[in-house]
Amino acid sequence: MKIVFTTFPVEISTDRNFVSMRSTPSTAMYLLSSVLIGVGYDVTILDPYIIANELKVKSLDDIIKHHLNNCSVVCISSNTINWPSTVIAIKSIRKALGNEIQIVLGGLHPTYFYEHIIKNHDIDYIIRGEGELTLPMLIKSINTGVGFEKIPGLVKKRGALLFEDEIPRINNEVFKNLPLPAFEYLPNQAYLMLPVETSRGCQFSCAFCSIQDRNNWRDFDTSFVLSRNQEIIDNFLNKFKAKNVFITDDCLTANFSRASIILKDMVKRNDDIGIIIESRVTDWIVNECDKYLDAFLVNNIRLNFGVECGYDEGLKRISKGLTIDKLESVLHYLDDCSLINQSCFSFIIGFPWENIEDCLKTIRYAAHLVKKFGNGIVNLNWLQIYPSKIWDERLKYNIHKDESVYDEEIIISAKYFYDFHPTISRSSREYLNHVINEYESKGICLRGP
Repeated sequence: MKIVFTTFPVEISTDRNFVSMRSTPSTAMYLLSSVLIGVGYDVTILDPYIIANELKVKSLDDIIKHHLNNCSVVCISSNTINWPSTVIAIKSIRKALGNEIQIVLGGLHPTYFYEHIIKNHDIDYIIRGEGELTLPMLIKSINTGVGFEKIPGLVKKRGALLFEDEIPRINNEVFKNLPLPAFEYLPNQAYLMLPVETSRGCQFSCAFCSIQDRNNWRDFDTSFVLSRNQEIIDNFLNKFKAKNVFITDDCLTANFSRASIILKDMVKRNDDIGIIIESRVTDWIVNECDKYLDAFLVNNIRLNFGVECGYDEGLKRISKGLTIDKLESVLHYLDDCSLINQSCFSFIIGFPWENIEDCLKTIRYAAHLVKKFGNGIVNLNWLQIYPSKIWDERLKYNIHKDESVYDEEIIISAKYFYDFHPTISRSSREYLNHVINEYESKGICLRGP
């Protein structure tokens, strides 16, 4: 049985001059491919970087025919951002190869919108949640024709609809037995950052967040992840454009003691690499930072903080557990210990309850931080509504769209902007963009470094 594993670029239309790419490869695609290879399957990986390059000279149909020829199963990982491209690709696969090929979907978007997808798109299976255990079970069932009912989290198109409410999640023992991601098949020099992980899930549940495992953080054995991730760095960092490692954890700094051990070890073994981590402002309030500060006081560590709102009521509504006063205390702390220049704080405007004044509060606060600490300290964006608490409660915000709206290329177009931002008028949006541009014309960069 020949299996192709792929994920598609954000932009796939052939009339575009450039196909947007992320700076890191899909860890899920390369890890799950490695799992299947490890149990004896013939797996080929079709990286979105390859697709993007070939789209410059070939049609998507030709790319599909070439790479999926004689393929029995295609496994596609998709998030909400590249779901519109995945929809186009599914149609192309069926057009080129008919029903002989089995299409398996996984990833955040199919996990969340499985009912809509299984009913309205010509695919065969969806695996919800983490697939390290369940994907090999599904491939075996496809091969033998039996055992589908024993696969947790499976949604099946043909025959009876199978689904268990319990979404599979791996634990520490399962993680210890996983192979390394099959990064040996990465296209050379295609990406900027090598992704590694030491935990999964998140302790929190912010209203706008779309990660699968909110309120469900699992930190894996520290000694094991240090050894595993060093092996990944030693084997694969040379395939990347820059010597940067991105720790993909949502809650690395939830435990400062553990985080300090991980960072110290990585720096000691790799003094010439950049390390990018996600952190929460509140972690720097509840933890004993001073005891572990030396692990962060290294020039090659970059801290990304999600603040999102520049005013207290907004922070409360998105469940950040944060106030501006608390944020200011952390900012002063980071400044005093010379970490502020290694930090970046993200902000979002256009939450569905926000009026023009609310948005201006966030813009002005972000500008205040730039004036105080310099460019590169903030990254400001308009809200994109992904699967989240906000999406679940969209009707109360007067957002009258269903999940089919994500089948279109809304992420890369402005078609539905005002449907998702019901309190923002066209003139308000123009004014807010004007304010941002005015700041930037004065050298106050709000849109990231």
